[in-house]
Amino acid sequence: MNFRQKSSRYGAAVQFSAGIAGIMLIAASLRAGLEPDFEIALAAALVVSVILHARAGFALSRAQQELEMLHGLVRKISAKKISAASLPEVKFEKAHNVSAQDAYILDSVKDAIENDRIDLYLQPIVSLPQRKHRYFEAFSRLRADDGAVLRPLQYIDAAERANRIGVIDNMILLRAVQALRNLGPESRNYRIFCNISPATIFDQDFFGRFTDYLDANADMAPHLVFEFTYPAVEMLHERVAVNLDSIARRGYAFSVDHIRRLDHDWKALRDKNFRFVKASSALLLKENRGEPQARERVQAFKEKLRQYDIDLIVEKVELESHMPEILSLGIDYGQGELFGAPRPAAYYMRPRLELAIAAALLRLIVTDLQFIDGLQSLAEQYDALLCDAWGVIHNGVELFPGAGEAMLKFREQGRAIVILTNAPRPSSIIPAQLDRLGLPREAYDAVVTSGDATRAEIERRLPAPAYRIGPEKDDPLFEGLNIEFAPLEDAKFIICTGLRDDHRETPEDYREVLSRAAGRGLPMVCANPDIVVNWGGRMIWCAGALAEVYAGFGGDVVYGGKPHAPIYRLARAAIANALGAVPDKSRILAIGDGLNTDIFGANKEGVDALFVAGDGGVHDGAADAETISRRLDEVGAHAMGYAKVLQWFFSPDDPPFLLTSLVQRDALLREYGVEEILSLSFDKQLAARSPESFVREVLCQELGLAGVVTGTDFRFGAKRAGDGVALETFGAAAGLVVKLVDVLATIGAAEKFGSSVVREALVAGDVRRAGEILGRPWTVRSQVVEGQKLGRTLGFPTANVMLGDYIEPKHGVYAVKVTMNGVTHDGVANFGRRPTVGADAPLLEAHLLDFKGDLYGADLEVAFVEFIRDEQKFDGLDALKAQIGKDITAARDILRQN
Repeated sequence: MNFRQKSSRYGAAVQFSAGIAGIMLIAASLRAGLEPDFEIALAAALVVSVILHARAGFALSRAQQELEMLHGLVRKISAKKISAASLPEVKFEKAHNVSAQDAYILDSVKDAIENDRIDLYLQPIVSLPQRKHRYFEAFSRLRADDGAVLRPLQYIDAAERANRIGVIDNMILLRAVQALRNLGPESRNYRIFCNISPATIFDQDFFGRFTDYLDANADMAPHLVFEFTYPAVEMLHERVAVNLDSIARRGYAFSVDHIRRLDHDWKALRDKNFRFVKASSALLLKENRGEPQARERVQAFKEKLRQYDIDLIVEKVELESHMPEILSLGIDYGQGELFGAPRPAAYYMRPRLELAIAAALLRLIVTDLQFIDGLQSLAEQYDALLCDAWGVIHNGVELFPGAGEAMLKFREQGRAIVILTNAPRPSSIIPAQLDRLGLPREAYDAVVTSGDATRAEIERRLPAPAYRIGPEKDDPLFEGLNIEFAPLEDAKFIICTGLRDDHRETPEDYREVLSRAAGRGLPMVCANPDIVVNWGGRMIWCAGALAEVYAGFGGDVVYGGKPHAPIYRLARAAIANALGAVPDKSRILAIGDGLNTDIFGANKEGVDALFVAGDGGVHDGAADAETISRRLDEVGAHAMGYAKVLQWFFSPDDPPFLLTSLVQRDALLREYGVEEILSLSFDKQLAARSPESFVREVLCQELGLAGVVTGTDFRFGAKRAGDGVALETFGAAAGLVVKLVDVLATIGAAEKFGSSVVREALVAGDVRRAGEILGRPWTVRSQVVEGQKLGRTLGFPTANVMLGDYIEPKHGVYAVKVTMNGVTHDGVANFGRRPTVGADAPLLEAHLLDFKGDLYGADLEVAFVEFIRDEQKFDGLDALKAQIGKDITAARDILRQN
């Protein structure tokens, strides 16, 4: 069959499959009693067609045409609105006897409302601890005819002087409710909290028309929650209470936010159908950390809410470090910047079809996410790399092993590397920083920074004065710009390069000043779009975190760095300077650990992206395809592959090395009389601590120890820099009693054995020697897994055990003792790859002598007594069976003497 015949048959198959997909969707609609939507059916058919084209590996030009059609259909489907009863009319009459300035402001507000220039923003309320979106709070923002945001702080004073606050509140409320209605069917999966003013409820004339509107849109009741501020609830006017009851009878629930005390009459609120209460994380944590009576108030508060079926939402959650304590309080819902900033409603409420199509195209059409085992495997595909620095090349403290070598080898082949970093400083100072970390300058051609792109944005705004937020270390960004820094009240724009003290401060420390700046309508130039970076194992906040808070207040933010265009224009120029010309985009690869910056920026630029997900990045250790694919889908980004680290060729992880599991270790310690055992997780953060920090912050502050007893050879802290003398010195300064014990002198021993000696014996197969050093046979503990059942076929059923993180002993046959449910059985075991039957993964197979029963799923302890023989390949199963019989005889003889 020639290519033309194959293409013809392939095309017919694609059309047939696509048609069936569309017909099935229409039929499903009819069976469900719904009006069939032929546009959606066509979109489904196109999805099938595009996926089949891409999977076949050819006809991609046809697939591109279908993608363009599909994009148009999605836009058309997304634009559909749900019909709603017309809004009640609210007249915004012109104010008299007001200043010209007030009249101008009020006219701008009136024009924005009447011309539907009201943007709806949503912020998620998530379930805890899962952090899944459960509800949303709605915010409305007005826009002037020139597109500028009209913030409440700009018009509230003028509205109060003209007695127009109530009218403005009413009109914004109605437009917001209409906008909520028009979000589409996706919004019907959630409850949305909409702020409402007591003045709105108090206005009897407006209230009547408002309830008529609610009656005409009764289907919204299960999905809309009206939210009041706590002061409004504390001073509830009788007329407001009556009107609240009227709304509640229509099926609408209420919420109260920013509560100031925990001892309110919650039953009275529940009787008025208040179903939600919001308390700030600051209030709850302050009470929980107070005197015992304060903690008791928190528990009594929660119990009252539970008793009256009121859900508690902890709001203003900004810091990950607060989450363990918040979760310990047993709170079910959370809201705050940590879980998502207020964003345009379309960001959270894209129609399901659009999301499904996007996910399908990203996963199936672009490429399957593949694991990249080294840069060597990609070298022939790309002429240039745009390589992130922090999280890919280094962690701020040291280079990652293999990164420098990989970059050198890539450039040795005549290719270019441009380090593309969101550092808020000029690129001229970065090489010196990389020198100190040990990266050779031969490893890269150029550095392009967010600082370079930011300088251009700043220059456009000069000579206007600027308010600066950031540390002194970013001073080089401003060299030669002749910029005037001014107090916030006198500034015309903001420059944010980061937190002034990123080791102590958090975004919460800047909320007040950012709120005031947003109220003045100042634009912000953000020099570093990153939210956090991993600094030596510790996450620290960046300028992007402050920019998100500012955007949440309605502030306008301009970015120079990734994922925005300015930095990529500079990067292309750097590539051209290195290679003489900019290669085709298909020959450029971006490498980074930031989904919203590196990967999303590469997508916007139209170049391939490699996601680095291993130790040291902001996704520390999350290197599995399923997790990464899910995270990519969540942000609407795609990557051609992922890697754990940047390296030239695949270097497997250190082999498993455990001699004893934590469970076994605990049991052994308790046998020696230890009453309490606390195990610290030895992660990057702990490994990076200095000796002084480990003593002061871990031993004394976190664990609260009064004294420590350890051996004279104890080493601790980053790079094992601390010893017994350091422990005594730092301990004395912190009030910690330290006793060092010379073990050999105490017990009169002549020789000390370390774990490395035991490991060497096991790898050599000398399990008897390992047992003599340990004082007991070396033992592994694991669960029996299902195997091929080959042993049962041969007449010697075995229990199959995976060693997991245990060190692998020499491959071969061993005499063993197997303990299950407290009963010990003699046995013979083989550890290895079973070459006779062609298995790949090493497996421990234990045959229990004279035992009958089912072992699947059982927990076993296998003690290695003596090595019998090396693993070998036999000519067939009969020869293998005969040898197993001999091994059993040998094991019986060995175990009879042990």
